[in-house]
Amino acid sequence: PIFISVDSERDTPELLAEFTDVMHPRMLGLSGSAEQVKAASQAYRTYYKVQNPGDPYTLIDHSTQTYLVFPEIGFVEFFNRDTTAEQMADAVACFVDAWKGAGK
Repeated sequence: PIFISVDSERDTPELLAEFTDVMHPRMLGLSGSAEQVKAASQAYRTYYKVQNPGDPYTLIDHSTQTYLVFPEIGFVEFFNRDTTAEQMADAVACFVDAWKGAGK
């Protein structure tokens, strides 16, 4: 799993590692320059707005999707925050079965 921070000024690699280690031991935390974050956001059609840049306690408005991406295929599905864990697990299992069935 990968987590992409949209606040690269505040979210240092060390801070991202603390967060991702709690979420999942193999999760990677990524960020980049303002231009790189904007490009990633546009590629995945997400929204974000840092309310008070530079304030360590600022709020960030942002969309909250989870994307399923396969090697050599890319994006296959997204899940909104109202998707239950069971629904997501069922959908991911179907995609994994299809991917494996395709010789992967």
